[in-house]
Amino acid sequence: MAEFTNHLILKMDEELPDQLAVNFFNIVQKHGPEDIVQTMEDSVMLHYVQDYTHHYEVNLTRSIQPDEGDSIAEALDDAMDYDFELEASTSIETDLVNGIK
Repeated sequence: MAEFTNHLILKMDEELPDQLAVNFFNIVQKHGPEDIVQTMEDSVMLHYVQDYTHHYEVNLTRSIQPDEGDSIAEALDDAMDYDFELEASTSIETDLVNGIK
């Protein structure tokens, strides 16, 4: 279960080395929309294991659009030699609260 309301989660069967986890975060910042990463009391990314899968969850300011997620997925695919899945929040309610229509 996601910890952040708006999120992008990298799901993998194995734990990433620390530097690759940092690279994931940097790719979201670089290839995602400007100011998409939300900082809340220094909590910008979480790592946890759920159903034997490692989750790397980045806190976002809003739901990410499909084309924005595609850019991030392509950059991740180029940067990592791991199989992964990306999950993004898609909440009309939170988008309306954040002023996105």
